Amino acid sequence: MRRRRWSGPPRWPASCSSPGRPAGRGAEAALGWAAAILLIVEPSLVLDAGFQLSTLATAGILAWADPLDRRLRAVAGGRLPGWLAESLAVSLAAQAATLPIVLATFGRLAIISPAINLAIVPFVAPAMAAALVALVAGAVTLAGGPGLVAVIAGLPAWALLTLISTIVRAGAALPFASVTIEPPWTFVSAIVMTGLPFAVVVGGRRLRKRRSSRASQTTPGVAGGAAVGAAVPGRSSVSRQPARLAVLVQAIAVGALGLAAAHRADGLARITVLDVGQGDAILVEGGRGGRMLVDGGPDPDRLIVELDRRLPPWDRRIDVLVLTHPHEDHVAGMPLLLERYRIGRVFESGMRGRGPGYQAFARDLGNDQAPPIGTLATGARIGVDDIRLRVLWPDPGRVPREPPGSGRAINDVSIVLLGEVAGRRFLLGGDIEDDVDPLLAGRKLPTVDILKVAHHGSGTATTAAFLEAVRPRIAVISAGADNPYGHPVRSTIDRLSAAGAQVLRTDADGSVTMTIDPTGTIRVATSGARAMAGRLPLSPRLASTSGVRVGPVPPPPPLAIPAIPFGCGIPSSG
Repeated sequence: MRRRRWSGPPRWPASCSSPGRPAGRGAEAALGWAAAILLIVEPSLVLDAGFQLSTLATAGILAWADPLDRRLRAVAGGRLPGWLAESLAVSLAAQAATLPIVLATFGRLAIISPAINLAIVPFVAPAMAAALVALVAGAVTLAGGPGLVAVIAGLPAWALLTLISTIVRAGAALPFASVTIEPPWTFVSAIVMTGLPFAVVVGGRRLRKRRSSRASQTTPGVAGGAAVGAAVPGRSSVSRQPARLAVLVQAIAVGALGLAAAHRADGLARITVLDVGQGDAILVEGGRGGRMLVDGGPDPDRLIVELDRRLPPWDRRIDVLVLTHPHEDHVAGMPLLLERYRIGRVFESGMRGRGPGYQAFARDLGNDQAPPIGTLATGARIGVDDIRLRVLWPDPGRVPREPPGSGRAINDVSIVLLGEVAGRRFLLGGDIEDDVDPLLAGRKLPTVDILKVAHHGSGTATTAAFLEAVRPRIAVISAGADNPYGHPVRSTIDRLSAAGAQVLRTDADGSVTMTIDPTGTIRVATSGARAMAGRLPLSPRLASTSGVRVGPVPPPPPLAIPAIPFGCGIPSSG
């Protein structure tokens, strides 16, 4: 057989469909019908940015990918590999088609998106195939098959999709990855960039003629000689199959080892305020793999997405689940969580909730397979590996079983947790308001390094007296973008800043992760529009060469109320 040199992904004939070469005019008609049907079913999609971007990207690829591919090959004069030209053409076509919507909606121009697209294109087709396998395996599991089937079959899709999202996030974190453009330059830039593919496609006839001239000068004997030289009697691609299989198996093994190493316990404690919209969900992770989740936010799908980004699919475990109070923006995400994760133990304040989210949560906890449930009150203690937590509120006897008439009264029995690890303290304030935090301040609270601000930064919480007592270095507000309550309010942010805290908020910064190493160094990373990683550079009080460092913190005073002992987040007694 003739040996061929690999030159990238295969070229599809005109009658076949491919990422860069759709089949004829049927693809355009299919796109039009699909968009029309979706709009008939849900007319409001016409204003949805996701629908607009998906439709325009597909249309741009159908209209411009082939001409751009030919133009890039002509400009390169044969020096650009075919697979690279095709991938770059697809990327440029999609970006040019979507650019007007991106600029009008977000006012940002992603400079490096073509390069990032080139990096992820090789993984898209395998990821789609792996996702299909995972979908079938999930259906088998739902039909009564063993859950291990879904886990094993879903690992390739999870690994590939995680790799794609990691590449995208890494690219977005690069300096000058995107540029913010203000009107009216947004519209000017959109017109210029949209016209660019047309200029590339219709221009440069002289370059095409030059390429044709070079092709006509190719000596047939050279190609023939190469073909003859490549034919080696007795050699067959069949004989190379075992070697290829061995390489594939080795690559899978190395990839599996890398995934396991990336998710191993690293001795670092992490507190992550998850971006779950207008609600609360805080993931606390110990240095040996223990996990505690405080609240579940208002949206089960959004909670699962945030957790799946951080926890490996082969270890669906949360050792301790705490519901601070039964409002829907804290509990509605938990029913699906109970289905997807193995929960070691559940704690709540002892008050029932009125909403459908709490009703579903309580119903699931009534099953025979449900984890044990208990209540927390002032003085109780929980341990998650090396993280020690104690309950500061509510006091025993203050929580009625049935919810009172006002939402404020429900907020005021929120569970408040004070955690300590490596000499650093963090305080999770639930939704307590300004008639409770002065009571806590009067109990000689210690200063803290990290504060999860109570009640989403509302104006009726986080009083000046409370901040004077705890003096947080970092304050994180969990709030949804454009929420109807106006959270967080300017007065609360001003109080936090005046107290010397660096203020972060999930509606602007995305999920906020604070990592504490055994030496007490705190590092902060965010995932949102103002994404950053490493130390906080904005406050001299926080900045250092090795991360966010704070001064010595005295040990917390002991409490006389009996503790609930835990090890690695799992009950060791009681």
